[in-house]
Amino acid sequence: MNNSNSELMALPKVGMMNLFDDIAAKEEIRSPQDWTLDDCKEKLTVIFKEAKDDNEISISVRLQGLTFLRIKNNKTSMDAPRDLFTKEEVLERIRGCDEMIIEAHKRLLASLKKAKISRETTFKRKPTGARPSINEIEEDGQEYSQPSYS
Repeated sequence: MNNSNSELMALPKVGMMNLFDDIAAKEEIRSPQDWTLDDCKEKLTVIFKEAKDDNEISISVRLQGLTFLRIKNNKTSMDAPRDLFTKEEVLERIRGCDEMIIEAHKRLLASLKKAKISRETTFKRKPTGARPSINEIEEDGQEYSQPSYS
């Protein structure tokens, strides 16, 4: 095996290629605040779960995996006889109810806003008058006094 420069130069040259072209995001990702009613309708998912009764199945519909739609009597799930509906049939019925989807979108936005505020305040908050943390004690060179038992 002699790998001289002339032999290496004789090998076919492979051009640079992007290995991730086929999985690159083709469409722009928009935040939930920018969604239209049609965007919300596309993001609906139907979940079938086992109900307490063996002859029934629990049906619920989510918007973006977080917010459940209130589909029956202001509840987010309903029990229906097995094989009564397919996921596609449930989606078609729900997509016709614009008011329900708009209400779920508003609740989704409120939930995301609440989560954002919670994350921001959790890291900024430090209660006043609280005991110092162990790191602060080590920095100060102080220690908690231990009661002595004699």
